[in-house]
Amino acid sequence: MVPAQAALVRFVATYRQDTASWTDERVRLTSELIQGALAVKMLSWEKLFCQKLAGMRAGEAVHVAAMNRIRVLNTAMLFIVAPLVSFTAFGTYRLFHTTLSVPTVFYCLSLFQLPRTSMVVGFTLAVQTLTEVLVSIDRIDEFLSTKEPPLPLLLDAADEEKATVVMNGADFDWNQPMGGLSTTASDIRQEVQSSGKEVELGGPVKEGVVSSAGGLTLSGIRFQLKKGELLGICGEVGSGKSSVLAALLGEMLPLHKEEGTEEMMTDTGPLVRGTVGYCQQVPWIVAGTVRENIVFDSSWDEEWYKKVLQACALDADIAMLPAGDATELGERGINLSGGQKARIALARACYCRPAVQLMDDPLSAVDPRVGRTLFQEAIMTIMAGSTRVLVTHQRQYLPKCDRVMVMRGGRCAALGTWEEVSLLDLPELKAGATAAGAAAEVSVDEAADQINRQQAAAAPLLEYTLAVVPPLKAGYSGRAELHSSADDGHAVEDGDTMSAEQSKSEGSLKAAIGLSGQRTFRFLTGRRQKPEVSSARVEQHLEFAETVDEVEAEAEKGCDSNSGSGSLLSDVAHAQSGRLVKAEHRQEGDVSWAVYWLYIRKLGMPSTIAVTILLIGGQAVSVASDWWLSLWSRASNQADLRWVWTYGLLVGLVICVAMPRSYFFFTSTLRASTSIHDICAMRVMRAPLSFFHTNPVGRMLNRFSRDLGVVDDLLPFTSFDALQCAMVVLGAFLLVCIAVPVILPVFLPLILLFYYVRGRYIVASRECKRWEAVTRSPLYAFFTQSIKGLPTIRAYGAGKRFDMDFLGLLSVNNAWCFAIISTARWVGFRLDLICALTLSATALLAVAAEGMVQPQLLGLALTYTMSIMGVMQWFVRQTAEVENNMTSMERLLEYTVLPQEPPIVGEPGALDPPEGWPASGDLKFDMVTATYRPGLPPVLREVTFHLPAGTSCGLVGRTGSGKSSLMLALFRLISVDSGRIILDGVDVATIGLDGLRRQLAIIPQDPVLFSGTIRGNLDPWDTHPDAALWEALEAVQLKVAVQELGGLHARMAEAGDNLSVGQRQLFCLARALLQDARILALDEATASVDRGTDALIQSAVRRFARSRFSCDLNQSDGTTKDTIVSTRDKAAEMPGGRVLLVIAHRIDTIIDMDRILVLGAGQLLEEGSPQVLAAKQGGIFSSMVTASNLIVPTVAV
Repeated sequence: MVPAQAALVRFVATYRQDTASWTDERVRLTSELIQGALAVKMLSWEKLFCQKLAGMRAGEAVHVAAMNRIRVLNTAMLFIVAPLVSFTAFGTYRLFHTTLSVPTVFYCLSLFQLPRTSMVVGFTLAVQTLTEVLVSIDRIDEFLSTKEPPLPLLLDAADEEKATVVMNGADFDWNQPMGGLSTTASDIRQEVQSSGKEVELGGPVKEGVVSSAGGLTLSGIRFQLKKGELLGICGEVGSGKSSVLAALLGEMLPLHKEEGTEEMMTDTGPLVRGTVGYCQQVPWIVAGTVRENIVFDSSWDEEWYKKVLQACALDADIAMLPAGDATELGERGINLSGGQKARIALARACYCRPAVQLMDDPLSAVDPRVGRTLFQEAIMTIMAGSTRVLVTHQRQYLPKCDRVMVMRGGRCAALGTWEEVSLLDLPELKAGATAAGAAAEVSVDEAADQINRQQAAAAPLLEYTLAVVPPLKAGYSGRAELHSSADDGHAVEDGDTMSAEQSKSEGSLKAAIGLSGQRTFRFLTGRRQKPEVSSARVEQHLEFAETVDEVEAEAEKGCDSNSGSGSLLSDVAHAQSGRLVKAEHRQEGDVSWAVYWLYIRKLGMPSTIAVTILLIGGQAVSVASDWWLSLWSRASNQADLRWVWTYGLLVGLVICVAMPRSYFFFTSTLRASTSIHDICAMRVMRAPLSFFHTNPVGRMLNRFSRDLGVVDDLLPFTSFDALQCAMVVLGAFLLVCIAVPVILPVFLPLILLFYYVRGRYIVASRECKRWEAVTRSPLYAFFTQSIKGLPTIRAYGAGKRFDMDFLGLLSVNNAWCFAIISTARWVGFRLDLICALTLSATALLAVAAEGMVQPQLLGLALTYTMSIMGVMQWFVRQTAEVENNMTSMERLLEYTVLPQEPPIVGEPGALDPPEGWPASGDLKFDMVTATYRPGLPPVLREVTFHLPAGTSCGLVGRTGSGKSSLMLALFRLISVDSGRIILDGVDVATIGLDGLRRQLAIIPQDPVLFSGTIRGNLDPWDTHPDAALWEALEAVQLKVAVQELGGLHARMAEAGDNLSVGQRQLFCLARALLQDARILALDEATASVDRGTDALIQSAVRRFARSRFSCDLNQSDGTTKDTIVSTRDKAAEMPGGRVLLVIAHRIDTIIDMDRILVLGAGQLLEEGSPQVLAAKQGGIFSSMVTASNLIVPTVAV
């Protein structure tokens, strides 16, 4: 038996490793889908990605099934060993001895029970657990063995004349192995902040070998910057601008050829002296308050804080928030616009006052007016004493830089002063590089400031903002849990801040930051206003158990405070006391029998009945075999072969029953968990957008990882153990009662004691299990959040602080884990004590009953009594564990009843779209009024307009005017309370949701891509030929970049991380062009690309919008590129086609549109062609055009 167990161990290790790999991939894809839920919904990809998830789950289930087969063998051995050993021993004994005595038989039966418990149950569990531990250790060891960058060198402090930032011409490649999560030089910057020493990043790396494939990311870049200098870096999309900053930060290491090769590189890595501030191109926002994001890891300085807010144009934004800078920001800043996130990240860099500022295109996400304020007040004034490196596409700022570097293909194409590089006539500097060109880049909000103040609708603006962003009350942040805006599914549109007059009307800056000196309670983290790294921080987390009930009660009270009134005052009150993220639901009391019943239904009634019959039958055969042995021992004719053959037959039946019942059970449980996973995945993806805004990513991943793992592994194991033990206890109890009724009085107190102890134990252990699950979610959320912001954390030297925060959350979770183990030890000791006392009483009663009961029956009863003690103790513990593990099933089932979006095509309540619908993009809004949720003011009020097919339309209006709300209403992401939206003659509310969204395409400001292949991201349904995909890529200037990556089947990293942000935006644009949609919407979709590429893209989009047909992109009959292009050009001359909707921050980007819609406070204020609106005396758009000094084209192009 031991060799058999050893052989199984080898398989356990292999299967566990394979299962873990599949689980990692499934959870990774789940995380991507949750974070990209908005894009998935707008693209109507829910079904597609759920199928991918189901496929990954099926692959994972194959390896789980292999593990279950080993478990089947182990559980079968538990019941096979004793009968098999008994048959072999007694058969052999009978061959060499004439008779079997009763004492010998029952002494041996008792002895044979020992290996069943120790060698089968104990040894198997020990080996399996040890194997899983070793697999986990190997995975951890592989991670910890990943190459890390070299430790930084701490040099003497630099003098004023010494260069602060130096690039020495080394080559860099993102494929250089370094370990994405490893510690870099920036981790120790906190140690040198007060020392004034310099840090050299990325020293020589001898292990790195220059790759001959794919080229280098950066090559031969050399420059030096002295203290206070400003270097502007520009270039086309994908030219290596962001990579320069990554090299300076030590996130990308220099390459070195192998020693001994020719022309061995001797250049060292870049040199950065002093502390560093960093603004990522995709701003990283921590789940916490506005102030926590700005102050970050620095000490509190109120006066400096005020100056930073003013310089970053944040003072007015904060002033109009009810909780001021104590307003909670959701995970990833999901309740902020892109511009607001960029300004907060820039304010963080300003506030920490570093020696070196590295800024990756922080001005693209804001409109030109705010951009000019940020550049002048923040970059040129607040940061004046720092050495600054600014990556930007806003080339109107380059003349103000001390030096300008033009990037091209990973190399420096030009470096010098603006006067020097402008003489080179570089294509990267031709468009929009002069101050005159900048004058045309007037924002919608800036032009609107010159309009009559009554048209600005300041009060509705405030009302709208409060309705969209209801912040948490001050003092309740919950860093790792806070995620998003209230159930509205909308981020505030960015534009300009409020004017000074509006700011004063809402409150002074002092009021906006009025909680500066207060220390607030932080859910699960114990954060302080001034971050400190000490052991006291961990101790604060351990106070969670004492305060959590109070916090939950307060949270529930806050959640119930909404009166449902639509008035402004009630909305403000709710905004002040409401919660940004719902507290995770936690059941209390016994697990409902409905949960057990649903699990049984998922197992399948045929399987359940079959397993039940086999369990009862197996125990009956096992008791019969022992009973037959007792008769054999008392028989006078023991030599009769019928005794041997009958006993052998019964043992054979035990073996035959043990295997099938285990196999059926574990197969059914795996099928049930897979079914539950698939249902949960589909229900989550079909949940309203507000669900993703009120539930952190970590919370959802907790259900799809840990909880599903429990339902896969622990719940089946404990359930089968409990069922088997129940049969053993029941069979033994009946036998003992029939054979020795005098022992019955012993069992009644035993049962009552076991029931009492179990009741005391399960109450505590079940709640501990639930709290352990709830406190695990913040761990997942915090870890996910930190991974996204690693470059920022490293740059600011905040690694220690985040380590302590993580340890605090881990301490809370471990406290509940320890409580679970402690309760298990508590019940184990008491059950052992009860069993010992019961065995003693049974033995005494047996001695007293001598002569009143047949010896063979007394021996059989004593044997079963001794075995029943251990089994009954295990039964009590396993039934309790079943209920504990059923809490994971309980949590998963919560996701199977989530509220859902309107039905899709084929579901009840949704009509199939008419055949051939829509033939064009003809769009009508008929008196549309929409709200984000019941009880809030409408964000669209009786909006009516008509856009014929082939029309391009620009949407303009101040922040909060309803531009994005109109898009959300079109995609049915918010509810339309009254009115109709009609696409090509059909009310979209009557069409299945997927049928509508497939006819709409949108390119958001924040691009979303998924891991897989380039083709899979462009055409996941595989409906287009390669020629069409290459044409779309060429139209957005990505063809060469994709070819360099390896073609359409090249790998796409998670979130498109192997592309620059600008390339990701262009990629999403190519995907939209391929989509056979009748309406194409752009929300500043080219904000992160250079102006030359932007002009080409705008031209391609407008031509595409006028195309009547799909331009034969679906043809797969060898259609050439020239044929496709000529077909599109011909179609562009025809009437009809698509509708193009563009949300603009700059008037110059929409001045050539066919139609303009001017929105204000959710109402349509003006509508018409640019020519008509520009000629309208006193009109809003006319004032905008006048303020911007633009010339309206005579005919729209």
